[in-house]
Amino acid sequence: MNQPKQWNWVDWVLFSIYTMWMSVGLFYLFLAPELLHNPPLILSIIVIVLSYALPLMFWHPGSVKPGMFALTVLVTSVAMQAYVIYETQELISFAVISVLVVGYLGQKRDLLWTFPVFVLLLPATYPMLIRDFDFVNMFDLYAVYFLMFGIGFTLGRIMESNQKMKQLLKENEEQYMLIQNQNNILQQYSQEVERLTILEERDRLARELHDTVGHTFTSVIMGMDAVHYLIQSAPDKAVERLDVLRKVTRDGLQEVREHIHQLAPDIEEGKLYPQLDRIAKAFATHTGTQVVVTQNGADVDLSRQTKLTLIRCLQEALTNAKRHGHAASIDVGLVTANDKVALTVTDNGAGFDEVQYGFGMQSMKERIAALHGELKIYSKRGEGTVLMVTVPAQKG
Repeated sequence: MNQPKQWNWVDWVLFSIYTMWMSVGLFYLFLAPELLHNPPLILSIIVIVLSYALPLMFWHPGSVKPGMFALTVLVTSVAMQAYVIYETQELISFAVISVLVVGYLGQKRDLLWTFPVFVLLLPATYPMLIRDFDFVNMFDLYAVYFLMFGIGFTLGRIMESNQKMKQLLKENEEQYMLIQNQNNILQQYSQEVERLTILEERDRLARELHDTVGHTFTSVIMGMDAVHYLIQSAPDKAVERLDVLRKVTRDGLQEVREHIHQLAPDIEEGKLYPQLDRIAKAFATHTGTQVVVTQNGADVDLSRQTKLTLIRCLQEALTNAKRHGHAASIDVGLVTANDKVALTVTDNGAGFDEVQYGFGMQSMKERIAALHGELKIYSKRGEGTVLMVTVPAQKG
């Protein structure tokens, strides 16, 4: 298996020893050329160089093929060693450094054949090649090959473990950097959520103040206009009306203070219809407008947010009908069902041809959208306006 691999210091040391051992073999051949009768000296040199070079095709920086390296060593260095031993009848270990490298490069799966061949079978060839072999040397031969193969294999496993540790350290550093980047993203996201929450709360307070202040001041202004005409004709009624307006102003001021302190408006527990009816009657009293509230369907116990949204929609619709439409009569209808609640406000005011979404209407639209509801407005100049709000019946 081809394993792209950069050489480490152990590879370079073993390569140096491997090269020096081949050089020693060549030097020995030059010193005693008479040891080899066949083939000629030049051919022997070529065979030794090939025995050195061919295995390097499978062991060089950038590529390692342990199995092919071991096989090439077997058919070159080991074969060359066998020939030299047979010719010289001497104990020559020409392939011993190659066995060291085979052990170093070999993986655990390669042990199935490299260990038996290079450690068990290779020393066993000496008695077959040397005619008067002294079997006393057999233990030393096995010890040398076992030791060289074992040293190589141990070095290989140490370097492999070291490489895995480096890779694990690198992966841990990359994982740490990834966690750091994700943490930075989460911090940015948290800051953005905080910023959006503050903006949303500021918009909510602005809508609450607009609805409360607009509704209260519209009621007060209309009531004061009525008082202005009653002062001359009916002073007693004018005084009564002023007392009512004073109470409305105080209540409005108290609610504004609650909003400023970011407190939710005081929404009563219980059914929605009585609260809408009370608001409509108070508006009728303060402005002199005829307001009729009707209900169709059984009243359900809605969530606080749903009730607040419908109350604000009614306040805004009443305020707009009087302030912009100058309506004299307003009909309010509440229709409840199992899954939906509909609020309809119909006035006989001036009407309009095109809907203008000012701050109040836009706030109403956003409130309804937050509840996944629907807002519809029907109007025609001179024929009044119909506003219909439909929201899911989210129960408290």
